[in-house]
Amino acid sequence: MTKKQNGGLPREKETWAIRGIEPETRTAATMAARRAGQTVGEWCNKALRDAATASLKAPSTPAFPIEDTLAELVRQMQADREERQRERDELTARVSAMEARGEAEQVSRPNGGGNFLGRLYGLLRGKDQPS
Repeated sequence: MTKKQNGGLPREKETWAIRGIEPETRTAATMAARRAGQTVGEWCNKALRDAATASLKAPSTPAFPIEDTLAELVRQMQADREERQRERDELTARVSAMEARGEAEQVSRPNGGGNFLGRLYGLLRGKDQPS
């Protein structure tokens, strides 16, 4: 095979040693090579080529590009912020309405009368003394 036939890469004729291969991997490769009727070198050559080719054909961009992920986080944060603001506005309106009703009751009934909210309002304002 010439340089052109193998993609422009020089063909190496020397032994290629790969460090860091675990013993279990070596044993599995040896057993698979025997089962295929190949030498370990032949079997590894095919297995590595197939894996490398598949890896090179796979898309190089992540499934969720960082820009998309960040945009989604910003959208969620904005929606959360808007929801919290709606809740604050609703609570403010309810408290204002309660205060308006409570002040009207306080004017008509200085001790809050028998109305629980009126008495509570008076206690909170320090205007209602227990009898």
